[in-house]
Amino acid sequence: MLSFGERLKNFRKMAGLTQAELAEKQGVSVQTVSRWENDVGMPDIIQIVPLSKILGINLEALLGVVTNEMEEIDEAFSIANNIIRKNVNNQKLGERNCDRYKEIYETLRETVRRFPYNYEIALRCGSAGARYYDDAVWRGFFDLTEKEKNDLFRELEKMLENIVNNDEDLERKVKAKKHLIRLYSAQGDYEQAEKEAELLPFEQKLDARYLIAHRSSNYDKMQEILRYNLSEKTLDYLWIMYNTGSSYSINGALGRPASIAIWKKIIDICRLVNDTMWGDEINAVEIATLIRLAKDYLRDGEYDKTIDCGEELINVFERNINFYKTLNNGSCSMEDPIYTKRSKDYIANKVDLQWIISSYRSMLCDCWNDFEDKTGNPVVTNPRWKDIEKKLNDIL
Repeated sequence: MLSFGERLKNFRKMAGLTQAELAEKQGVSVQTVSRWENDVGMPDIIQIVPLSKILGINLEALLGVVTNEMEEIDEAFSIANNIIRKNVNNQKLGERNCDRYKEIYETLRETVRRFPYNYEIALRCGSAGARYYDDAVWRGFFDLTEKEKNDLFRELEKMLENIVNNDEDLERKVKAKKHLIRLYSAQGDYEQAEKEAELLPFEQKLDARYLIAHRSSNYDKMQEILRYNLSEKTLDYLWIMYNTGSSYSINGALGRPASIAIWKKIIDICRLVNDTMWGDEINAVEIATLIRLAKDYLRDGEYDKTIDCGEELINVFERNINFYKTLNNGSCSMEDPIYTKRSKDYIANKVDLQWIISSYRSMLCDCWNDFEDKTGNPVVTNPRWKDIEKKLNDIL
């Protein structure tokens, strides 16, 4: 069990206070606080209660009183869940029920003070509290005084920062960080909210930035992020379709009509969403699909359609090359998160265009280099194919 001094030092750090700051708030010298933390003496009995309030913890936690922690925490969670059920059951159609966040926060707050090291209960309390603060300050659903708003903000900020700084569970740290962003955004501190969002993993960063854009009424940014989310979901769906088409294609002539139909559908979708800033990833799907479609046409002896695919590939290649050139010359001013994950690397490290061209040429040759046309000559001798090769070389 930790000594009083060790507990005091940990709680002080959790509260984000230096020894000097704690000493000033407590009305004692820095040397006094240092002696307490080194277990050279104890605070007087009349100093213990103010000390626990400054640290934002329960008196029992500061004194190290042993209790049945798990039973109390389970009971607190049970009460919180009952609040949710009660509010949902009583909620009318079309009515926004925000009272539950306030109720859960106020119910769990004392439990957090009793068990400040239990980050699960702290996260549940901080989550409800951040939503309560958002509803009170940004939405105006609760009539709080400026002092009440400031006190609520400081308590929640300290609670959530304690999780971010001290919890070893990464998932809880990320969730706490997102609630901190909600807190700063509701307060109108968008600069701090953006700084916090920078530290989140990519997908959580998008959600956080959408919230910041919404709170700051930046509707253009909201639309960009929504468009990205749509593109990401579309991308996942396209690759699922691609795998389905592949399963038909490997079944030979019997499966080929189905695979060709799927390839065409994927290409249509790619062209519908190609006007987004995520064109390079959508183009990657279109390239892979056009190659599979060309191979299926070759196996059916549809050589003109095969070369049609080659010409379409050139158009996709050209779009990509122009995109990479823009990145290379520094004229692209895209901001995270409104560009592809791959584009981050492209911006940091210039793209080797010669290597890209070589890869594209290899892709084309892989489509039909080993096949022969109806006259018995390799397809690559076809005049249209020669035009394709020339266009590829002219892209640079």
